[in-house]
Amino acid sequence: PDIPATIDLDPDTLNLNSEGEWITCYIELSEGYDVSDIDVSTVLLKGIVEAESQPTEVGDYDSDGIPDRMVKFDRASVQDILEPRDEVEITVEGELTDGTPFKGSDTIRVIDEGEKKAQGQISQVQFNLSQNYPNPFNPETTIEYSLAESSHVILKIYNLSGQLIKTLVNEYQQAGSHKIIWYGDNEVGQEVATGIYFYRIKAEDFVSTKKMVVLK
Repeated sequence: PDIPATIDLDPDTLNLNSEGEWITCYIELSEGYDVSDIDVSTVLLKGIVEAESQPTEVGDYDSDGIPDRMVKFDRASVQDILEPRDEVEITVEGELTDGTPFKGSDTIRVIDEGEKKAQGQISQVQFNLSQNYPNPFNPETTIEYSLAESSHVILKIYNLSGQLIKTLVNEYQQAGSHKIIWYGDNEVGQEVATGIYFYRIKAEDFVSTKKMVVLK
């Protein structure tokens, strides 16, 4: 069973149009476990967004005498998987270095204020993940993305619980525009059920996640 963890996310009100770089997370473990044993490479937010390997530190953020481990998540990746709501439960889970799992959650407020800034003003080709089309879809959909430089690309599809459904891309690709079709199937070729899915790309330091809907 998972070790219960106390999770404190900062900010506790998240504006989907704000321009921050990180979501900061403080993890406390139940008595008898040491937060310095947390394997940061296993830490996931909502089962999808990976914690950054740096910065991370052990401290006592809330001054309650219980050590906590600070990790950070890429803000844009977190905002991509959230909808505006007064109360959104955010789970954070991971493992200790010996493989012992831990899990906890915090509730934050998600708002959507102000206008999104125009993309693509810096260079001709940027790292970008486009919204799939059609969406909702059945039986197939196209996902387009662009690479500012040649990179190893990983593009995976997850369900709402954060379980991996299918790996669409896992290879080195040239800079420029790319597209791939997902046929609404899992790793063994079975059709997936109607519902919400997420697709997540990682290329160099670029990470982005978007939502899509299978409708049958």
